[in-house]
Amino acid sequence: GKGTSPDPITTDAEGALSLALAETMAPYHIHWFVFDPVKDEPEEPVASSLPHDLAEIYRDVRNSCAGWAAPESRRDAVWEMRFAFSTHWGRHAVHAMVAMHSLLYDQYIEALEDA
Repeated sequence: GKGTSPDPITTDAEGALSLALAETMAPYHIHWFVFDPVKDEPEEPVASSLPHDLAEIYRDVRNSCAGWAAPESRRDAVWEMRFAFSTHWGRHAVHAMVAMHSLLYDQYIEALEDA
């Protein structure tokens, strides 16, 4: 309700969300990325799970919002959100967006055009 924040998500709930998303997105849940795309000699691409990325983003954002209800803790919640974004879920969000864009606008549109 008003003035309340969501409870932090547990590891079990995050895992269940990731599995549910994987079932929904199969077989389109694996994507590839490089950790440092601006290196002179990029590393080998790494496989990642789109459902896992989305579940980790949800966990980090939700857990950062857990302290939002109390006005005195909002500064800490904003700091936590920014820190988690810059160190963890921001990269997951960027990689997930690239993968989803490719699925929706490259592969899906091509499949429709071929039908």
